[in-house]
Amino acid sequence: MTPAELNVALRSLRADDLRRIAQSLESEHAGDEVDAWRVTMAIDRALRRVAELGDGWQVEMSTPEEFGERWARIRAYARAAGRSPLPAVSMIHFYVNVQDRSPAAFDEARRFYEAYHLGTFPDQYLRWRLVTGTPAEVTERLAGFLDAGCTLPILRFASWDPMGQMRRAMATVLPALRDHAARLPAARSSSPSADSR
Repeated sequence: MTPAELNVALRSLRADDLRRIAQSLESEHAGDEVDAWRVTMAIDRALRRVAELGDGWQVEMSTPEEFGERWARIRAYARAAGRSPLPAVSMIHFYVNVQDRSPAAFDEARRFYEAYHLGTFPDQYLRWRLVTGTPAEVTERLAGFLDAGCTLPILRFASWDPMGQMRRAMATVLPALRDHAARLPAARSSSPSADSR
């Protein structure tokens, strides 16, 4: 199947179809020792494709450590392929909720996320997926991704009042992130691994 044929086929699938296919593959390969190797190889192929063809990279979910490691690999692969300039934009999509109290932020974000995605999700997943808390807590979590090389954090407010959340983030979180980001170039240029980013 050519890439163009694959794109046409994927566009014709509905989200339910993709979910059913993924569940089928998960159950078919559950416990398969080779499965971890397959996932690793698929990720590597995707990162190499970004390095060879992309101007940037966006990921939906990650940890700062995983994000930084993969972004460094993309840039190293691009460098090895002779790309100049290297891909320069790295993005991650966050669901954010900022409140005075951490439990209130998590609760509202959970309700919003589960209503939007029509399902319920385990706490462990949601605490990984959602960026919630006080302005300081949200800033600290997002700053970890800036430290890992994220150049364009994409914030979506997991709230029934997204404009209020945006105003609050603009007044509290974004100035702190801007200050944090302003300190990064000096820290990166003095770091021995700065060239690998």
